[in-house]
Amino acid sequence: MNIVLSTEESSYYSKSSRLTHISFKSLRYTFKVLVARVMSGVLGIRQRLNLKIGSLISRSRIEEKFLGRILLESLVVRLTHILKWLRFLINPKFDYMGWARSTTHDSLSRYAINRDNPTNFFLWDRIDIGESKSVLEIGSNSGNRIIDFAKRNSATVFHGYDINVPAIELGNRLVESEKITNLRFFVKDVSNLEFNDLTNHLRYDVVISWATLIYVHPRKIQAVIRFLVECTNKRIILIEQQSLSVPKLSVFRYGMPIFLQPTWKRNYLQLISLASKRKFNYNICEVPEEIWNPGGGGALALVIDFEESLC
Repeated sequence: MNIVLSTEESSYYSKSSRLTHISFKSLRYTFKVLVARVMSGVLGIRQRLNLKIGSLISRSRIEEKFLGRILLESLVVRLTHILKWLRFLINPKFDYMGWARSTTHDSLSRYAINRDNPTNFFLWDRIDIGESKSVLEIGSNSGNRIIDFAKRNSATVFHGYDINVPAIELGNRLVESEKITNLRFFVKDVSNLEFNDLTNHLRYDVVISWATLIYVHPRKIQAVIRFLVECTNKRIILIEQQSLSVPKLSVFRYGMPIFLQPTWKRNYLQLISLASKRKFNYNICEVPEEIWNPGGGGALALVIDFEESLC
């Protein structure tokens, strides 16, 4: 059966077919544009990711090199520290802390920091001057501990010994500037005094050592103990790292090293009892961690009172 369309109907269908063709064409174009944009976006993201990953890889390589350098340097520092500590153990003349090489600036800064240190008040509480006429501090530096104490006790003569020349010179200048007449400082190493020097040496009613003997080598400590015994009339005050459990015949009786620290623990009560023929009484108390400046713990305040005076 043949269907004959009118002229209007045929023109309508031809227009609709053209519109349908155009719409499909525009859809295909839009789809292609969207796909292109998506692909370009994906490629852009990929490029950015590659750049990011590349930068991270290069950064990680740099960080690996930097970390390796840090580890190498820390290893070198550690080995240097160990070798220095071993030298300190073997060589009694080795100045690990550089006390003898300290400059005037070092002494001045140490003096300014420690002048009002709580350790001074702890020390003053342990010292009973009473009728004592003379006081000596071993390892006095420039006097940050005893200058104020000398000002409080003008009737007592105070002396300070140290191996550092600039520190002693600074201490004497400070004494003159503050017009203190009963205090003087001297360059002296008590571990190198001969027996003849001891017999002719001044005697002091009180001798003090605060964190000084811990740096003395075991080969030198006997000379220091001999000085303490021979040159002290009444009282010895040792505020040091100490160990009362070291036996008399131990290989460490003259000094037990503290690992990688330039200090020695000793039983000073035992060493003094072996070196002295005089009878004495003693008192021991712990030094709080916040008071003990060098750190490391195990610090005790040992106060020895001789029953008989040398004079």
